Amino acid sequence: MKQQSGMLLLEVLLAMAIFATAVTGLISSMQWQLSALETLKQETLALWVADNQLIKTRAVLSSTERGQSSLLDIPFTWQLTGTSPPSSTISLNHITVTSHGGKTLSLYAWSPSSEKQGTKHD
Repeated sequence: MKQQSGMLLLEVLLAMAIFATAVTGLISSMQWQLSALETLKQETLALWVADNQLIKTRAVLSSTERGQSSLLDIPFTWQLTGTSPPSSTISLNHITVTSHGGKTLSLYAWSPSSEKQGTKHD
């Protein structure tokens, strides 16, 4: 009987099919990760916009303010609403930030009501 000195065509095709399947899975995973990275970037920037607006607003709001901000050349629209219940010493500021992609993020901040305590913030 003659001994085989190389690989059969079937073995080569099987190895190529396994390699192609592995590469396809890897590429799919990388595309998902890039998409998730962009989403994470948008959400992080939206949180920064919300934080910046809440830091600027120290007083108790009794109305709604709207505006636009831009971080890393990405536009965001925000709406800040403040409420202070009449019998409470705590005020609530609620900010909603919308990215240019349409994603919306809400953030709430509770703080002592300066009007109720008799102190005034600069």
